[in-house]
Amino acid sequence: MNKINVKCPYCGELFTTENLNESVCKKCNQTFSTDKGAKFYKSFIGVERKKAVEAKGEAYLKVDKLLDEINFYLDNEDFLKAEEIAMETLKYTEVDFRVYMAIVYAKTHNFENLKDTTHIPYLQKAISVATEEQKASLKSEYQNFYQKQKMTEEEFEDYNNQKADYLYESLEKILKEGIPRHYEREKSVKVNKILSLVFLSLTVLALVLAIVLENTVLFLIDSVLGVTFLAILLSYITNKEKVNSYNLALDLFDYYKSFNIKTDKNIKILKHYIDYGINYLNNASELSLSPILTSIFKMLLVEDENKVQEFIKNHKYAKKYII
Repeated sequence: MNKINVKCPYCGELFTTENLNESVCKKCNQTFSTDKGAKFYKSFIGVERKKAVEAKGEAYLKVDKLLDEINFYLDNEDFLKAEEIAMETLKYTEVDFRVYMAIVYAKTHNFENLKDTTHIPYLQKAISVATEEQKASLKSEYQNFYQKQKMTEEEFEDYNNQKADYLYESLEKILKEGIPRHYEREKSVKVNKILSLVFLSLTVLALVLAIVLENTVLFLIDSVLGVTFLAILLSYITNKEKVNSYNLALDLFDYYKSFNIKTDKNIKILKHYIDYGINYLNNASELSLSPILTSIFKMLLVEDENKVQEFIKNHKYAKKYII
């Protein structure tokens, strides 16, 4: 069996393992993902080659945590905050190409700000500390942005129009993929509504009989019925919210073409919409889906408030997502 070089993310110990899934550190006895340990090891080797400052132990974990935070702000297009945290992260490491690339993303607004040149030193630094495999990935990722920078305004407009059309078609496909699951959820809502009423009646009846007859067994049965009722009720409420949410998303998609939205804004909104569709397919909770729909309506309000208000007249449930 092949041995895998890993580095413990807790204490920094280097060792080999044959377990593809989990590794147990020989020094601190902590258990961690072998894949993560292997990535830590590769990063460590790259650092040694560069003779630079290494973020060890807790510092390395701090970098990972900060990168998660940076990615959150990048995803939500708060580029100033993402850049601020990325600059702060350089205090913990000078050799993690991900941090330098995070600064590149922030400065180029996720490769949408074609006029920015301030990112170039950070891109060069990312390349200088990256492994050969990572360099290939960076080149592939940056190439599209570089090519767009060379376009004329007419070529770029045509490119964006094609991109918007592609995103719209992708969104339509994703929403259609979610319809079978949506229908199943609608059915479960109807069933759970009936079951919740049945179990509520049984719970009340059992409680009354238990009190009248002073029967301990009936009290126990009533407890079981009560717990079952609450579980069914919770499922009913949760799924009903998701059903209403997806119905709204489908209706909004049918209405979407009536909006007159500039190409760059259109692309931004469609990306959020696709994110909603993918999250629904991945069975995300309404707590996760709701903020995405809210952001979509927020952007649409900026583009055409009258159109949004017209849509709300026929879809009162949409008011939930209008802040």
